[in-house]
Amino acid sequence: MIQRNGPPEVLEVGDAPLPPVWKGHVLVRVYATSVNPVDCYVRQGGLRRFAGVPFPIVPGVDLSGVVEECGKYRGRFRPGDEVFAFIPRGMGAYAEFAACKASWLTKKPVRLSHKEAAVLPCVGLTALQGLRDKARLKAGQSVLIVGASGGVGTMAVQIARVMGAEVTAVCSTANVDLVRKLGAISVIDYTRQNPLEDSRRFDAVFDCVGSWTFWAYRNLLKGGGRHVGISCTRAKLIDSILSRLTPGRKSFQFHVRAEGQDLEQLATWVQQGKLKPVVSHIYPLAEIAAAHRQCESRRTVGKIAVTLE
Repeated sequence: MIQRNGPPEVLEVGDAPLPPVWKGHVLVRVYATSVNPVDCYVRQGGLRRFAGVPFPIVPGVDLSGVVEECGKYRGRFRPGDEVFAFIPRGMGAYAEFAACKASWLTKKPVRLSHKEAAVLPCVGLTALQGLRDKARLKAGQSVLIVGASGGVGTMAVQIARVMGAEVTAVCSTANVDLVRKLGAISVIDYTRQNPLEDSRRFDAVFDCVGSWTFWAYRNLLKGGGRHVGISCTRAKLIDSILSRLTPGRKSFQFHVRAEGQDLEQLATWVQQGKLKPVVSHIYPLAEIAAAHRQCESRRTVGKIAVTLE
């Protein structure tokens, strides 16, 4: 939890009361969570500035665990069910127990450990919703995925391939082999080639990093192509609005939604062997500050898991 905003060192482990289980919610015993950039944003004070959330704040949007209590909820989940979830508004999963709306939950794929399942929701939903809803990617189309070795990027490469698209990935030399194994048919090593100078044209550009603007990517898009970003800075949002004032290529920035049906789709692909989370670092909850420092290094391949078992 955090009692004040600041660097990773403000994160502390302590006791807190059990969260209330409201109507339509269940109580989940958390076995694993993960670190996402939004968690660092919450720690730094971003969420509190916009939502007025009082201290202490328990960050965390991803979890995997077991249903402990259902309260007044009567539905598909029962105590003892292994589940995983994305919690919106950026808080709650860095705890032994979390109250989750039942519609956010999906049963954990049996072929994944809790550590693997916990890194999937936020990045998997972001990649799926970005490619399907914003890029409107279809089978046979081409997509350029920038930041392909990161948390969202490793999911996006795999999901785009499942959707039948032709994937070109952008990453550094060290991660070329990884993104090829994930499904990229072509890889641009940005340490050797400027991706913006590539001669090809794509149906979609999915930017998981936010290093360049839509206008820099515009010439990489086919007529009617779509640029999708997830950084949602003020400048990027303005670019997105301006791009839609004229016909042709468009830009879209978006925030991920907590959607149980989409999480169910990800779980199905996992069970079919079509999707696998990439976990590069595992920390116990007692070392959550170190996990945040790793996330903020912007050099993490795949995701960071945090265990509570």
